[in-house]
Amino acid sequence: MKTCITLLKLFAPALPTMLLALLAAWLCMLTSIGLMASAAYLIARAALHPMIYELSIAIVAVRFFGISRAVLRYAERYISHDATFRILTNLRIFCYACLEKIAPAKLVGYKSGELFGLLIEEIDVLKDFYLRVLSPPLTAVLTLATISGILFFYSPTAAIWLIMAFIMIGLGLPYLAYHFNRSGSTYLREAKGIYKSECIDIIHGLNDIKVFHYDEKKFAINQRIASQITTQERKVFRTTALADAGADLIANWTLLAILACLIPLVRSNQISGIHLAVFTLAVQSSFEAVLPLPSVWHYCLAGLDAAKNLFKISQLDIALHPTAKTHPNCQGNKALLIDKLDFFYKPDTPVFKNLSFSIVAGEKIAIVGASGSGKSTLFNLLLRLWEQNFGMLYLNNVPYDAMTGETVRQAFRAITQNTYIFQGTIADNFRILYPDCTEAEILTALQKAQLHDFILSLKNGIHTDIGEDGNQLSGGQRQRLAIARALCRPTPILLLDEPTASLDSITAQHIMDTIIKTLDNRTMLLITHDLRGLASMDRIMVLKDGQVIEQGSYHELLRKKGEFSTMLTYQRAL
Repeated sequence: MKTCITLLKLFAPALPTMLLALLAAWLCMLTSIGLMASAAYLIARAALHPMIYELSIAIVAVRFFGISRAVLRYAERYISHDATFRILTNLRIFCYACLEKIAPAKLVGYKSGELFGLLIEEIDVLKDFYLRVLSPPLTAVLTLATISGILFFYSPTAAIWLIMAFIMIGLGLPYLAYHFNRSGSTYLREAKGIYKSECIDIIHGLNDIKVFHYDEKKFAINQRIASQITTQERKVFRTTALADAGADLIANWTLLAILACLIPLVRSNQISGIHLAVFTLAVQSSFEAVLPLPSVWHYCLAGLDAAKNLFKISQLDIALHPTAKTHPNCQGNKALLIDKLDFFYKPDTPVFKNLSFSIVAGEKIAIVGASGSGKSTLFNLLLRLWEQNFGMLYLNNVPYDAMTGETVRQAFRAITQNTYIFQGTIADNFRILYPDCTEAEILTALQKAQLHDFILSLKNGIHTDIGEDGNQLSGGQRQRLAIARALCRPTPILLLDEPTASLDSITAQHIMDTIIKTLDNRTMLLITHDLRGLASMDRIMVLKDGQVIEQGSYHELLRKKGEFSTMLTYQRAL
């Protein structure tokens, strides 16, 4: 029930359009019934060979209801689809807003197939919730109230038969279908999610699958899942088909029962034979409103499951800490201050415990350490992609918790180990981040990243399409393009997480020298395990077990002969 209420709140902006569509659907149903009733009257009356003028009203009624039905059907479809598109807009905005707020911290446990299903299939299911779940029952109720009200005036018993039939078809059959197939529908949705994840896994890992001769086994797994999905879909189809057949059976038997109630009225001259024909066809056509309801259960279950998945994402909020006051040690020109920071992925395995350090504006800092020491985690915390469990972070003397994540990230330019390259041209990759970026700025940035000559050698230059995730470029070229994007526009702080990991040592050193020269008085934080070329850094901090165990300039740390000196000696020996 809570899911339904939350879902209806999302639909609220489209409520006026939904009500208008419901009115059009009800009127369309009434004109359909009116068309059949007036046609029955015309045929039955004409069988008595009256004068032609006596049929004129019936003829006009048939034309009126026929034209009105077509117009109202078009209006109902037009308005209901307009409502559907409004609902779709609201759902997409809600979904993307939720994902943007919690990514990537709270999405670690989700597979790419699950997220793809959420963004595509779940939203598509919910956008039809009004058309397939809300509108049909409401239209049936309004139609039943109208027809049974008219019928009750002539025969209360016949009206009760009609009401009972609507209840059995509209409530009884959907409940039975739901009862027999509830677990199957849930399983079907879960299996489809697994199937999507497997397909995405195959697409991304196709080369490795072939190299390790895993293709037959992997495809067999997918085939088995697909077979299970097909089997379950057949069960759902059989249940729906039986429910539809049951609905037709109930409708026909009810029509016979209503005829049995009305025929004595003809014998007693309370109604004429013509009216009997009118009532018969009117009742028969009224079932058009209720016959789709047995299949509503399937769409309702699918919609509620989709809504639960969507709202599960919306409830994954990142816990923010109370806004802190200005830290007493954060005065002056300190660009960043980390104060007693605690962070853990699991409570029993902390990554950082009481971590504290500061960076002065304009300082060039390198953070080094072995794999697993928390370097990349610190990178994500500084960009506020993750939230600390305890402690505080300050940017230019302002607590992180006093700013939005977007505000924090505007102060940084970041190059990650696996920077994503957008599909499109080289110029597109810059203009996605900097819409007003000029070609001169792009070429200057490419020159700094030592990619300028290669790009100009291409037929279309910066307008060359580089494919999905830059798959038309080598690993090193992709990384240099990422570096060029970061250097295109100046920002207060440049964050580098293993920026030259895919480059040869000579190119890597040239690029790092270029980066440092172009920074001027801006702050740079370099996170790396490669200790070569750090002599130009103002300060080096060594991370180990979530703590800064030593820090100083390159030459100071060598003289200490501590952890940094040991790591450098080991690297040189390799």
